[in-house]
Amino acid sequence: LRKGQAIKVVTDQWRTPTLAEDLAQGCWLLARHAAQGIYHLSGRELLTPFQMAEQVADFFGLDKTLLTPVDGSTFTQPARRPPRTGFLIAKAERELGYQPRTFAEGIALLAQQTDAA
Repeated sequence: LRKGQAIKVVTDQWRTPTLAEDLAQGCWLLARHAAQGIYHLSGRELLTPFQMAEQVADFFGLDKTLLTPVDGSTFTQPARRPPRTGFLIAKAERELGYQPRTFAEGIALLAQQTDAA
């Protein structure tokens, strides 16, 4: 987008984007609480790649009209992907105090870490 080139972004697949720092914090909380059993750690928001691209473009002041919405069949992938992949993280939030950042907060943190803002 910074080069003024259009990109195709999928609108029919959903993900829970997760910041690496949040995963690390979740692992630390698991150890601190000596947690046993299954805990899902991820971001809280269920977003399409297109929605993520829009938020990134907004944050960096890039031209969102260069984002072309497409469906997943546009791309050839070695493995089939389910349309919705994500986790229910309520147990980790409730029992461990896990609090992942929003996608927007993650963008801001990464921009700060890379001096890209």
